[in-house]
Amino acid sequence: MVLYPEVQTRAQAEIDSVIGEILERLPGWNDRTSMPFINAVILETLRWFPVAPLDIIISSYARFMARNPDKYPNPTRFIPERHMSKVAVEEPSTHGPASDDISFVFGFGRRLCVGQHVADASLFTAVVNILTVFRLERAPGWNVGPDAEGVKWTAGLTTHPVFPCIFTPRHTKERVSQLIKMKCQELCGYGSGVKSRITFF
Repeated sequence: MVLYPEVQTRAQAEIDSVIGEILERLPGWNDRTSMPFINAVILETLRWFPVAPLDIIISSYARFMARNPDKYPNPTRFIPERHMSKVAVEEPSTHGPASDDISFVFGFGRRLCVGQHVADASLFTAVVNILTVFRLERAPGWNVGPDAEGVKWTAGLTTHPVFPCIFTPRHTKERVSQLIKMKCQELCGYGSGVKSRITFF
């Protein structure tokens, strides 16, 4: 989102069209079928730089397949639109990496990640809620190309980029805090007699 602000703008416009521009509520799982571009962003995120599993051979194959120019033209660029025709025609229960041709990012055969569906659900929840509440921007003085040249990546069990960025709230702190508390009550079953404290920095 930092490298491709136009993708972020389109994704947030889609979210706002579903839940309302004034943040009437936080998005939920049932909203996923109404957010094809968000689903495409998730698929492209997994393809653009697959998370490295424990097996280095599987990891190498996955990255090779993800950057195959015959299958993914201009493979170093982050282009969610390449998945749009796929997510637009799927049944609601089939969104996610297993339904697209990028299921290889979770391994193969007996080395297939058993938690891929949990990971997919977690990705949707994280991506859609972060984009609902925040606008992600480049930190001053941080210059990098659109293909992430020069970005450092961590090594280990998983991998992710390391770079500075700014999270700017899209709505008032009071409204966001109120909705988060409501969501906690909904998901965690907090009663009226239980007080929860949320600090919004």
